[in-house]
Amino acid sequence: MITPAFLHSNFLHISFNMYALFILGRRIESTYGHWRFLWLYLLSAFGGNVLSFVLSDANSLGSSTAIFGLLAAEGIFIWQNRKLFGKRSTSMLNNIVMILVINLIIGFMPGSNIDYFGHLGGLLAGFLFAAMGGPKWVFEGI
Repeated sequence: MITPAFLHSNFLHISFNMYALFILGRRIESTYGHWRFLWLYLLSAFGGNVLSFVLSDANSLGSSTAIFGLLAAEGIFIWQNRKLFGKRSTSMLNNIVMILVINLIIGFMPGSNIDYFGHLGGLLAGFLFAAMGGPKWVFEGI
């Protein structure tokens, strides 16, 4: 249930996923740390592939299951630390929601051949992992 996250259908597919991981992965890994990031990635990929396997006849492949988990984790991190981010937290969360909405709309379009159950499963797994095991910053004034 993890192997499909490392398989892609074509060059464009792997290119988009690599770009998303490059942009999103650097931020999340620096915040969560190497090991917690690895667990987040693998559990999101696993959760996405399990939900896809249970609810869909289509094959799930690509790292987008894990990428959706990373997006959920970033959203939870910002939400839990919104006092530290101040007014920026609203626009940061809006950006994440817009990315998720656009990608989910594309996935639900007829003929898109995108496994939206994998995306939803990765999103749910990343959300749960981040809510239970994500970092929460504490501000200690000088």
